[in-house]
Amino acid sequence: MSAEQHPRSSKLFFALIPDRATAQVLHTLAVSRAPSRARIVPSENVHLTLLFLGPTEPEQERCLLKMAESIKGSPISLLLERLGSWRRAQVMWSAPDTMPLPLLNLVSRLEQGVEACGLARETRPYRPHITLARRVRRRLQTGSHPPINWQAKAFQLLASVPVDGGVRYESRGLWPLEASALGASG
Repeated sequence: MSAEQHPRSSKLFFALIPDRATAQVLHTLAVSRAPSRARIVPSENVHLTLLFLGPTEPEQERCLLKMAESIKGSPISLLLERLGSWRRAQVMWSAPDTMPLPLLNLVSRLEQGVEACGLARETRPYRPHITLARRVRRRLQTGSHPPINWQAKAFQLLASVPVDGGVRYESRGLWPLEASALGASG
């Protein structure tokens, strides 16, 4: 294949992907709570970003895949119960009230690993959330929604692929979060 068929760089990010049932519950929440002109995130695109990497070169992607292979972690229990929006980003989101330690540990390990692959570490504090809708032009009052329990058992490296009317996410790698890794330092 020619270079035109394979772009030199891809926009990559590490994420947790919910099971179909949880993704559908989150999608239904978005449909019921988003303002009328908002663009609802399709259920197949629902995810929780662990670390956004942006454009990466093929050699960096290979390094990321190898680095992620070495990360050990335990399953992550998320209790999503907060609903809000960010006016500047124009998104409506769902988030946990408390951050589970396994989630913080996983993000920390990924941040350390990406530096070794020649990518900059995120400078903003990590705020776990799931984007439910875009083009939310007015700030919504932060509140609660019925609790959604989600047990994340794997993390993925995803590529953002433009398609008509939006994006789709293509998995580049998937790594299990196993209960036996509770004491692993990764």
